[in-house]
Amino acid sequence: RSGVQRGVWCLFQMGSDENIKPDEFYSKETGDLPLNLDLSRDYSLVNPNGARQRGWTPEAGPDRAKVKDYVRQSLTDRQVASVMEIRETVASKYGDIPHKIINEAVSDLVKGEKAMAFKGKVGQDNKPDQLLSGTKAAFFTPESDDIIITPAKASEKGWIDQPSKTFSLNGRAGARVIMPLLRRISPLYNLHHLPQALHRCLGAGYLDRIWRLRRCPADSYCRGRGAGKIRSAQAQSGG
Repeated sequence: RSGVQRGVWCLFQMGSDENIKPDEFYSKETGDLPLNLDLSRDYSLVNPNGARQRGWTPEAGPDRAKVKDYVRQSLTDRQVASVMEIRETVASKYGDIPHKIINEAVSDLVKGEKAMAFKGKVGQDNKPDQLLSGTKAAFFTPESDDIIITPAKASEKGWIDQPSKTFSLNGRAGARVIMPLLRRISPLYNLHHLPQALHRCLGAGYLDRIWRLRRCPADSYCRGRGAGKIRSAQAQSGG
């Protein structure tokens, strides 16, 4: 008791194993220990500097990780809400939390691609001019009237453009990409079928102009002068 009163150490009890802040915390700043406090229970000591580093002291404010969870849950429940509405929901469930800390949690979710932000209205269906998330939200600072939406809800509204997962090769540019690869892949495939595969990839019309199938050794390519005279190799079979 004397050590806590003099600020030599702080007394705490974590409670649940899932807690990241103590259920009970006593320090010089919190005042004298309750007279009925049973010190034979599972209490531990930490020095004041260690308590401050852990964010346990009163001046440290609410645990930011928990506030972030509160904000995430509030947004998950509503799918889309203004920053003001998120503040009110969190305050009604978990008590008064400074706006700055809630704003930081909102900002972290948007920058971490767990949420998206835009200027507009909660119930709008038209895609906003700017939908901020991830790297696009590097300088995002939440304001009371900003609208926050879950990525799932934004996708449901058709606001998220899915990146293309396909590519195409055709014409002269496609030939420049394919040609250096032929020597590498030719041992893996039957060269009898290679021209047909290239026809499908680059377009039969273009290949008809630049390729001529000739009987050549399987391990070599016969080249003419100019792209129009390139000749494909055909694997020898049966002598």
